[in-house]
Amino acid sequence: MKILSEKSIIRILQSATSSKNAFDLSRECDVSLTTVYRQIKKLNDKKLLIVSGSIDSGGKKHFTFKSKSNVYCKCACSNIDISPFIKLKD
Repeated sequence: MKILSEKSIIRILQSATSSKNAFDLSRECDVSLTTVYRQIKKLNDKKLLIVSGSIDSGGKKHFTFKSKSNVYCKCACSNIDISPFIKLKD
């Protein structure tokens, strides 16, 4: 869970409790778009995001990202609840 120690990743997970595109995440989290894409890759590699996408008639790709509240773990614990890490600040 080392990935959850990065502030920008926590901001992205908190913001992505509903499906959002990278631009909206960048704006809401006050993080550069480049950082958002880099962190999205890390989160997706760790299976902490739900990624949805489509391609319009012009060939443009549109992706949205939504954080997961728990993650399947291959170790003995079988499930890790990450919701305490992504609770919105009061």
